[in-house]
This record gives sequence, C-alpha cells and structure tokens, in this order.
Amino acid sequence: MKKQKYFKVTLILVFILSFTYFLYQRYVPEKSNISEEQTKASLKKLESKYNTRDVIIVFKEGVSEKKIDEIISEFQGEVIDRLPEIKNYHIKIQKNLTTEEMLYLVEDLNKLKEVSLAVMEEKNAGEDNSKSYFNSNQIESNKTFDDALAIYNKPANVFYSPDGSHTFLYPSNWDFSGQGKLVYKKEEKELTYTLKKSAIDLYEDVIQSSIQREEKSGMSLDSEMDVHSQGNLTIAKWVMKKDDKLLPRSLIQGKDFYYYFATNENVTLDEFSLIVDSFIVNKEPLNKK
Repeated sequence: MKKQKYFKVTLILVFILSFTYFLYQRYVPEKSNISEEQTKASLKKLESKYNTRDVIIVFKEGVSEKKIDEIISEFQGEVIDRLPEIKNYHIKIQKNLTTEEMLYLVEDLNKLKEVSLAVMEEKNAGEDNSKSYFNSNQIESNKTFDDALAIYNKPANVFYSPDGSHTFLYPSNWDFSGQGKLVYKKEEKELTYTLKKSAIDLYEDVIQSSIQREEKSGMSLDSEMDVHSQGNLTIAKWVMKKDDKLLPRSLIQGKDFYYYFATNENVTLDEFSLIVDSFIVNKEPLNKK
C-alpha cells in the first residue's frame, strides 16, 4: 500500500512539474518577444528624434581643457564644435555603438563629476543634421544652465535654435510641436514663446496689457511681479490663476525686442522655471543672419 501511495505522489509531482515547464515554454517566450518588440519600437522612435552618435556636453566651470580632452578621448569622441570659454562641446562618438549602447554612454557621461549635462543632439526638421548650432553669441555662461539644472534636478535636454537667436533647457520628455511651442502630449502640457519687437522701456506696459487681457477672460493675478536683470536682459515672471490652477508667465526684454512665455494649466512651476531661467538670448535676435 505504501509503495502504491508513494508511486501516486510521484506521478502527481511529475505531472505538476511537466505542466509547469509546459506553461513556461508556452507563455514566457511570448512575453519576452513582446517586450523585445516594444524595446525596438522605443529605440526606433529615439533614432527618429536624435542624432544618436552626436552628443552635446556641458562641462562644469573650472574643469580644465586637459581634463575635458581626456574625457572625450576616453569615450572615443571627436569634437565637432566647441565653445571652450563656456565649456560647451558637440562631439561625435567614433566607436560603432548601437542606440541602446549610446544611451548607456550618455548615462555614464552624466555620472561624471566634471559634467553638468550630456544629451544626444536633437534633430532639427528641415536642417542639415550635421550642422552644429553652437554660436558664441548664444551663450553667455554655462552657470545659467548649472543654476537652472540644480533647481530642476531632473533630466533635461538642450535646445539651440537653428537661426542662432536663443538656447535653453527643457524637460527631457517634452517635444517641439512647432516654432516656439513645446508640448508633453501624455499629460497635455503646453508652453509657447514668441519674439516681438519692442522698445526696452515698454515692457511694463506689455505685461500690464497681458494681465488685463487675461483678467477679462476670468483669470486673476496670483503673485507679485518678480523682476531681475541678467546681463543686458530684464526678466519678469508672474503667475496667473484660473479656478484652482496656476499658469506661469514671463517676459524677457532686450534692447529692442522681447520674448513672451505662456503655458496652459498643466505645466508645473518647476518645468516653466527650467525653460525661462535657462533661456539665453542672442544680443540681437531680430537681425538677419
């Protein structure tokens, strides 16, 4: 009787193990294939947006040229363009890496204590992708980037306008939806900025006109005006309120121009501040290049 009992138990165990193995072989590879397909789709999307072997690196102030050259050499990079006075470099990785390997390389660069930010170069529609948008007039100091990144403390990308008029940081999961318009579709976030000609002493009138117009549409001013100077620019920031939603606004005034920034109700204050606080303007953006 005992032998029969043990035999039955053994048969049951064999059946369970066999059935478990069957399930593993049947379903686990299928899940793995789905995951692999999703990964390929994500990488393909990345490749359509970025020049995956081109990297923009912003080094921290105080890092020597010798150390920068050592780091670039260590990562097998070739310098395409550079602004050594402010530690901005555009490099192309010479080693033949996959897109996934490039992601790890950029991640490793960002871990270095000498690096403020490293990102893949974003493609610009209608432009020659090999063209570099570095322009010494665009960037006055990478300290502006450092300060903005320190406050935001999340992944960010660098935008250099094709016409050389401005550059700024923006959240890494956002995209450009058109000229002067950034969006994060997943959370329905939208920020727009426009360039207009205006005398320097009229910026307060422009701001008051904007506030009054929005108050007529049901908004209210929720904060005092924050105004400060950055080089030759005057930067003003304020916040409007609609119901329980905050809508940040800003105006950056130059000699004979201003940029006006507005958002919808889904953009957070830290996302808005990253863009505005890192926004660096060419001294004469209205001039034809």
